[in-house]
Amino acid sequence: MTDLGVRCHSAALALLTLLAPVLAAGAVIDAINAVRDAGCNGGRGRLAPLRENERLDEVAHRLSQGMQLAQAEESARYHAVSSFSVSVSNVPPNGDVAAIIARQFCPQVSNPAFQEIGTWRGGTTVWIALAQPFRPPGRQDLAGVSRTVLESRFAPTIAPVGVTASDRKLARLSAQSPQPPGESGRVFAAPLAREHTVPR
Repeated sequence: MTDLGVRCHSAALALLTLLAPVLAAGAVIDAINAVRDAGCNGGRGRLAPLRENERLDEVAHRLSQGMQLAQAEESARYHAVSSFSVSVSNVPPNGDVAAIIARQFCPQVSNPAFQEIGTWRGGTTVWIALAQPFRPPGRQDLAGVSRTVLESRFAPTIAPVGVTASDRKLARLSAQSPQPPGESGRVFAAPLAREHTVPR
């Protein structure tokens, strides 16, 4: 091989090395979306594919450093209504985790509330974070949220006509938004796979 050929080969190898985590992350996301599409134990699937989120990628990275899910979300400034994380060891280089996820975590990854995903790979281990992102109420919802907040403060047992359950839900979520994610009294469950939900 010529000197130019060696340099080109080395540059191509270096580029592939840099791109490997990105390609593997895409394969992990595709595998999880395939499990969501197929469903669990013959149940219904066809869930919307999860979208990759850079902040959730950072959450997964922090999980790889030993942080708990709530701490990782707070550190990455990701605000979730509910979330789940898992680490999978001995992942092949192509990132195919579909069989493991389908067998061990299908109900969790098939939660229809989850909309976003983040991944981090270190060696043969992949950390995965799934979440339902918190979305503050839009401007068009502010009157209903204000009415519900006032109603809940002064007459918690009487619901005025016109205030819907969704108005009350928006008010509860809005009232909780200033709290740091790690301080909101979340519920945790499952070993290795932690799930939490903002209290309603």
